[in-house]
Amino acid sequence: MKDLHQPSSSGPTRTQLLFAMTLFVFAATVLPAALSMQDPQKPTQDPQGRGQAATTAATDQDPAAENPVAARLRGLNELVEQFARINETLANESRDWRRGEEIYSDQITLIEAEIADLEEGTEDARKNLAETEEDFARLTDEKAELVTATQGLEEIIGELEAQVRELTDGFPEPLKARLERSLALIPESEEQAKERKLDIARRFPPILAILAQAEKFQNGVHLEVQTVPVSNGERAECSVIYFGLGQAFYVSRDRTFAGTGHPTAEGGWTWLAQNTVAQQVGQVVDILNAEGPAVYVELPVQLQVGER
Repeated sequence: MKDLHQPSSSGPTRTQLLFAMTLFVFAATVLPAALSMQDPQKPTQDPQGRGQAATTAATDQDPAAENPVAARLRGLNELVEQFARINETLANESRDWRRGEEIYSDQITLIEAEIADLEEGTEDARKNLAETEEDFARLTDEKAELVTATQGLEEIIGELEAQVRELTDGFPEPLKARLERSLALIPESEEQAKERKLDIARRFPPILAILAQAEKFQNGVHLEVQTVPVSNGERAECSVIYFGLGQAFYVSRDRTFAGTGHPTAEGGWTWLAQNTVAQQVGQVVDILNAEGPAVYVELPVQLQVGER
């Protein structure tokens, strides 16, 4: 890049030329005139006696005529004055040129600093652009993968919803009550899903919520209060202990009625009276309610083997 600080040569060259021209005029005009002048008061030698005639001739000249020597001196004075003015002009221009050079030098420094900042900013912008392009390419690939996965999910989402509805038929009633809102969000058919304008993003969350609650219930022991059949078609409010999703024990508040429960293949739960375990079930209820000491209690667990 061209050095912006290199001073211009127009100022010194002009000064030198003007100075040289002045000297040339001075040497060509004034000096020859000064050398050729003679002292008007000094008489010339006139060995043949002709001085009187020359004096008489000079006296006879026009008194208004200007002395050549005086004219040349006046011209010399004018040239000297012109030279002084020119020299002063050159000095002023040289001073102004130096001031302007300082100003321009500062401006050039600022411009170069701005250029450096712009180049640095441009380089940073290039780097950011490259990173953005990489991120865009990565996101594009991920989007393509998601689109492919979504297309596969659209094919199986209806089947998953049907399996979840069938699975919830065998859930305990307290768990069904907790999942009532999530179950209501699952469409019963593809036509209903289209009517409700449900896409994949809205159809999957209820399924995941139901499965999460089912897993949590399956991996714990839960004490619930619900109405169950106790004897001869009578129903009573009992404390029911669920061991996961496959086994339950119930006992009435007065510890008179007790029994077991398990899900059926057709859906729902079946309850079998077994009053002989009322004492043991009541003891477990007290432990879960923190109303009795923690001890080992034997209960007749029955494993259910079947399709469900």
